[in-house]
Amino acid sequence: MTAAGSKYRVLVTDYVWPSTAPEREVLAKIGAEIVEAPDPSEETLMRLASETDAIMTCFAQVTANVVRAAEKCIVISRYGVGVDNIAVDTATGEGIAVTYVPDYCVDEVSDHVMALLLTWNRQIGFYDAVAKRGEWGGTRSPVPLTRLRGQKLGVIGLGRIGRAVAGKAQAFGLDVLCYDPYLPANVPPPPGVALLDLPALLAQSDYVTVHTPLNGETRGLVGAEQFALMKPSAFIINCARGPIIDEPALVDALSNKVIAGAGLDVMEEAAPPPDHPIFRLDNVLVTPHVAFLSQQSVLELEVRTAQATADVLQGNGVDAADYFVDHQDLAGDHLLCAEPAGHAAGVLGAEEESAFDQLFGLFELRLGDALFELLKLVHYAGEGLVGAGGVDARGYAEGAAVQVVVVVAVNVVGQPPVLSQLNEEPTAHAVSKNDIQKVKRVAVRVVDGKAPDSEAQVDLLDLPIL
Repeated sequence: MTAAGSKYRVLVTDYVWPSTAPEREVLAKIGAEIVEAPDPSEETLMRLASETDAIMTCFAQVTANVVRAAEKCIVISRYGVGVDNIAVDTATGEGIAVTYVPDYCVDEVSDHVMALLLTWNRQIGFYDAVAKRGEWGGTRSPVPLTRLRGQKLGVIGLGRIGRAVAGKAQAFGLDVLCYDPYLPANVPPPPGVALLDLPALLAQSDYVTVHTPLNGETRGLVGAEQFALMKPSAFIINCARGPIIDEPALVDALSNKVIAGAGLDVMEEAAPPPDHPIFRLDNVLVTPHVAFLSQQSVLELEVRTAQATADVLQGNGVDAADYFVDHQDLAGDHLLCAEPAGHAAGVLGAEEESAFDQLFGLFELRLGDALFELLKLVHYAGEGLVGAGGVDARGYAEGAAVQVVVVVAVNVVGQPPVLSQLNEEPTAHAVSKNDIQKVKRVAVRVVDGKAPDSEAQVDLLDLPIL
């Protein structure tokens, strides 16, 4: 039961920081109380979820049974980036929004990757032990020290963290290779980063780091077959999700010198036993899932997760849009944001709206904060992004005497892409009401009408829609 004076009841399944005081401060502003689960078992969570309006979860498994038990719940918020511990499909079916914090701990995790890489490259652990034994006479590590500049780092998954790692590695002089099958064709890798297929990346890389979400396609992505392609001197790093690497295959590859070493912040088990075979190997660096951790990141995580929960509870969908999860997010984190599929019908269901208005109603919710940046750039002559009969979207960039036109490309499944300016009549988009459900992609382009063709356009957004 909700306490007297409280409008909402929020279940916190688990957390790994000192207290939930920051969350309570945020949620108190909307009259929400927090209930902390005494343990993360499915039975306990099912019992508590039945009386809650929202769930916030860190590592606990919010299973399909827990989701179905949460009959009053309208939002499940993840403390963090991955949502593999939440039954997202079930939540979608139940009409429950799922939020996460997609750009959380990018600095911390990318720093941690570089720390593991540098620790191995300079053999810090070995020389720390040597120095403390008083051996200052030139003892050499069993792994030869090599100059980092000019070596190759392979990045698997070029989302926010993968890109951050790439930039930091380049600062150390590493040549960066990447593999990401979900990277949109019109979204290039960062400057100086070569895009390869996975076998080529593995064969060429001196270091490999994994930065993909955990899903059916990435579970066991790196196994015995992949280790066999790597250099015997290669070092692999996993600060993403443990099961992305086939753990028995990794133990075998390390034990038999198929690869030289590994740096792990995550393993298949969240808390592996002390007698795990990995811990008996000298060529492995292990940290206990702390890559995300800093005083600043934890506070940010608590506040932003609570704020996303509060926004959804209050019906502020646009404010929370940057935190929404849909199935496309499970493939990668290239999207700016997305609306959960379970709530899309509410956006598209108003019969009195034109197909054009419906489409951009969906587009506006999905665009989130980027929409407001667009509004800052372009002065609109009408009310809102789209109005009856269309809106003149021509304007002028602030502080510059150049004409700016917003161009929208709408790609409907089964039809050729339609490219038009927002100031045209809605019928110019040739998108019928029935086609709305089949929209595959919406792209926004800012065009300088007076610039040479080679400089005339900048892609502001390319948004896949499921």
